[in-house]
Amino acid sequence: MLIPSSIVTPSMASTSATKIIKSVVSSVSINNRIQSVFEFTSKKNAVCLFLVYWVGSNILYLSRRAHIRRESIGTMWRYRTQREPGVSIPLYFTFLLVWQCFVLVWPFVESALVLILKRCSLFYSYPNAKGFGFIAEPLTLQHLPLSKRTKQQFRMDWHQFTINIGPIGRDGFRHPPSVRLNRPHIDAPQLGMKHWPWRRQHPPPLQQSKKKTKQNMKNNKKSI
Repeated sequence: MLIPSSIVTPSMASTSATKIIKSVVSSVSINNRIQSVFEFTSKKNAVCLFLVYWVGSNILYLSRRAHIRRESIGTMWRYRTQREPGVSIPLYFTFLLVWQCFVLVWPFVESALVLILKRCSLFYSYPNAKGFGFIAEPLTLQHLPLSKRTKQQFRMDWHQFTINIGPIGRDGFRHPPSVRLNRPHIDAPQLGMKHWPWRRQHPPPLQQSKKKTKQNMKNNKKSI
């Protein structure tokens, strides 16, 4: 029923305006609640997906290592989670944290290594040297113990080691005295690399003096 405009009083107009405002506010609040529910659900789903991927990556890593090394999954789990003698609690948790970071990317790293280089990858800790490393080694050598697989490994390590800082000898390597460092480095025995780039072969002194002599001669010719 339409009410003539002449009959509408100010109180009636204010009442209708209030109702309209309340309806708008309630609709906005409902929309905000729905949006917050969707945001919470999306965050919850993201967390659940991450947890599923994290647990699955650990199961895949342990299963893969157990299959390659012909051990049980429980044995491989103990290898990685057992606190070794002489390892402090902070260092132990550092090993676990770095291992888990590696496990998160391991499915992609392992797939690329197997398809392209026919190698497998693993995480390794050095309790005495207070460090850790990531190792890639041929699949065909997995039946051998670690000491016999070392020569064919490619390792990216971060642990303590000693390095000479004395004068360069005839063989191109530095002589004592030595210092102890804790630096990231690469070991690739098949390429003649050990603790590279910190420990490497330099040009012998005779070759260095010859190079300096040639360089001086070139500079003299240019000046003439």
